[in-house]
This record gives sequence, structure tokens and C-alpha cells, in this order.
Amino acid sequence: LSTRLLMEDAEANSPERPWLSLNVRQKMHASLAEFRDWVDNVYGVYLDALHGFPLVRDQQLAFKQEGATEFAYARLVKGGVAPRPIHLHQVGIDTVIERNTFGGQNAVFIGRMFIVSVYGFWDDHTREQLGVVLSIPKDQLKVPVMGDLRRMRHAIVHCRSRMDARAKKLEVLKWYSEGDVVSPTRDHVGEIMDHMLEFTRAFEAHPQRFIVA
Repeated sequence: LSTRLLMEDAEANSPERPWLSLNVRQKMHASLAEFRDWVDNVYGVYLDALHGFPLVRDQQLAFKQEGATEFAYARLVKGGVAPRPIHLHQVGIDTVIERNTFGGQNAVFIGRMFIVSVYGFWDDHTREQLGVVLSIPKDQLKVPVMGDLRRMRHAIVHCRSRMDARAKKLEVLKWYSEGDVVSPTRDHVGEIMDHMLEFTRAFEAHPQRFIVA
């Protein structure tokens, strides 16, 4: 290490600014890098799904033109296997077409799962890690955009996706009012991704800005 870095590290290890120590910064970087990679992987799943839904729709439209009215996902029944229902899921073909349309039920659902997954990984893993690294309870780490995702997640998981009074506390992602249904679009998810990159960079540079008493 250079003399400058050694001096910075010694200064950072003072009681007033413990979060700036070189060791802490390295651990923070690793934790936030892991979070970014994980979120990017989830985003990839989201984009794959959005790409696939229209393919399913077009396939079903072709089946409908051939006269099909029902569609079923079925399992293969191998010889010697005890008899069991072969249909895992069966609905009208129009239902499959409709739910796979642009902005349809499937797209909304995968957007909701993106929000639930990103917030869950943050709160249960990354936030916990950062609290340990900074020697503080994780509840003292406050990131406005993650607070917004927490409120949306609550609506999705506990309120059948309908925002309650928590909508008034949205700080960054001000998309919904009380009573609105959380229905994230591709643009919404892209905006979340922008904020994930922005806040992780800001956190790494100035973690003290995200710590509350």
C-alpha cells in the first residue's frame, strides 16, 4: 500500500469515521457487487420471460386458427409408472393468448416477482451483510428506493397487489396512489435497475448518508 493509502486507512479507522477503513470498504464493495450481480441475473430472467410470452401467444394463435379451443400442459407418462393425471394445467386457448399479450397478466406477474425477489435479497442478505460490515443493526441502513420496493412488496404479498396508505410514503418510485394495483411495466423495471446501480454506487462512496440513528 502507498503511504497515502496507509494514512487514509489510519484516519478512516478513527471512532468518528469507522466506515471508511480500507478493510470495510473492500467488504462493502464485495457485498454490493454481489447484490448488483444477483439483481442483474433476476433482470435477465425478467427479460427472457418478456421475450418468451409473445412466442407463446403466437403459437397459440396458430393453434386457434387450426381449430383448437383448449390448451394443456401435460407430463410424459413412462411405462411402468403408476397412473396419474397427465394434464398439469388446462385452460381455454383464448386465456393463454390473452395472458401472453404485451402488458398482459404474465408480464405483470413477472414484474411483481422481480420486485419481490430484489427486495427479498436486499433485506435478507445484502442489508444484513452491510450491517455486519458497518457494525450496526441492519435497520439503521435506510435506502429510499429500497423502502419504496418494500412498500410495493407489501402490497403484492399481503394486499393482493393493491397499495394501501403506504403509497403516500413512496419517495423515489412515485408510481402509485392508495388503492392502485401494483402493475409494473417494462419501463418501471428498467427504472428500478437504474436506481439499483445509482444507489449502490452512492452507498459505496458515501455509506454514512444511508445510516440513521
